[in-house]
Amino acid sequence: MNDNLSDNEILRAFVTNSKQKIQELNGVATILMKEGPKPEFFDAIYRASSAIKNFAATCNQNQIVYYIVSVIDVQFNQLRLERKEITETVKHEIKENIQNLKDMILKLSNDNSTKEAEDESYKDIGENQLEMFVAIGQLSVWSFHDMMNAFAKIHGYTELLDDIVQHIPKTFSQVHSELHVVKEKLISNTEYMTGIINRIRSLRGKTKLIMKEHNIRSIVQKIQDLTQQPRKTLQWSTLQIPSVNVQVDYIIFEQMWVHLWRLLTEWQIPGKLLQSLCLGKIEKNKHPGNPKFKNQLNLYIWLESNDNSKINPEEINYNNKTEHSDIANIFLYTAKTAERIQCEVLYGKTSEGVPLFKISLTCDDILHAVSEATGNTVPQPLHATDENKNLVPLKYVLIVDDEKDLRSILSLKISKLGYGVCAASTIQEARELTKQKDIKLILSDLYLNNESGIELMKEFKQSFPSTPFIFITGADADDIPNSIMEIMTKYSSGFLAKPISNQTLKDMLDKNLPLI
Repeated sequence: MNDNLSDNEILRAFVTNSKQKIQELNGVATILMKEGPKPEFFDAIYRASSAIKNFAATCNQNQIVYYIVSVIDVQFNQLRLERKEITETVKHEIKENIQNLKDMILKLSNDNSTKEAEDESYKDIGENQLEMFVAIGQLSVWSFHDMMNAFAKIHGYTELLDDIVQHIPKTFSQVHSELHVVKEKLISNTEYMTGIINRIRSLRGKTKLIMKEHNIRSIVQKIQDLTQQPRKTLQWSTLQIPSVNVQVDYIIFEQMWVHLWRLLTEWQIPGKLLQSLCLGKIEKNKHPGNPKFKNQLNLYIWLESNDNSKINPEEINYNNKTEHSDIANIFLYTAKTAERIQCEVLYGKTSEGVPLFKISLTCDDILHAVSEATGNTVPQPLHATDENKNLVPLKYVLIVDDEKDLRSILSLKISKLGYGVCAASTIQEARELTKQKDIKLILSDLYLNNESGIELMKEFKQSFPSTPFIFITGADADDIPNSIMEIMTKYSSGFLAKPISNQTLKDMLDKNLPLI
């Protein structure tokens, strides 16, 4: 970040974002007036109004903050706490108050020449209908975010349990056994939640494709951490994938990857001890017409028996059909899904009947040094050695998150990597910690309880312009308004979506605050 974040940029982002939040607020209020007072509707209204209020405070738009606190919040609190009947008069007051708030924001838009043209794709849809669509969609997105936060906690608790087990003497066999049962239940629940999340993601992915650049090793490791699929058998030692960038939609790629491994599990040979294997090979200049993604990456995945027989996947013939009639439709569906992201999935089998999949997609050149022995990227250590910790002074990372459990889990992960850690739940606590410690990097939630992560970034970048500032949030990039995403892209050093895998966190810290 070379330039300071200006007040005008924040104001423009506020106006753009608030227009969307007004649509959500109006849409949810409309549903509430039709369906009646329900807790989830009031929660949604509070989220939308708080988002506008917190962002308005960042921009010093105190008249908007006061109006929300004294009018909007008061009205809906009365409906919620006093259980007032929603009469026609009350409905009229709700509509009038929201319209007044909208007019105040539009006046800012006109005053600062930030008024934007209406989206042509919605020109035939009435304003009320559009707001209903936005409200229903946002209600589902918030539910999705809550699930992701809970999911992140389960991941963290499982890791904490591992640490506890390591410090219990082996002589306490009964304790080890009981903790193992608890851990297995946590993993089972995680897998169940993953299935629900993947179904939500696949539904959302069917309506909108976001082709972005990812490092293939990072994206596969993230999926492995998120889904435990295949369960704990695909370790870094066998994840032989070159470190190259590909351009895919993450949600669709994740859905495809999980489906293929499940198919391999269905087809495994009974009675054999198997290990999951993955091999990545690059064909140079396979797509010379594409200046950046001119190469082709072939990923081979299969289950191999744990004996002396070895499979060379490059010697297998592959095609777009399978003779497994019982689940051929699933394979066909997965292959068709892959085509949506310019990815090809083929099926092959060895002479012994072992099935394999070949996944082909375009890629750029190899980013990092490769092993001379294998031709594959050598995995980096997952944590600093004890020797390095003793020789090098601690580099402190400041975590700002309003959820205590997630602060604790993230603190544990970062300290295990060899960093010093400070944690705060508010901006004021973060200010105090910077006076006590020499903070080298800041990790902050985008949406704090009653404060804005954008406000925190603006303040800290004025005081510590060279300190990397990284956002963390349960929201997907698709769910963050473009105006806020532009500020984050321009002024922050990165963005991490919850749940954050160990390797993703390490990669981000290595990039912005290397230990050595």
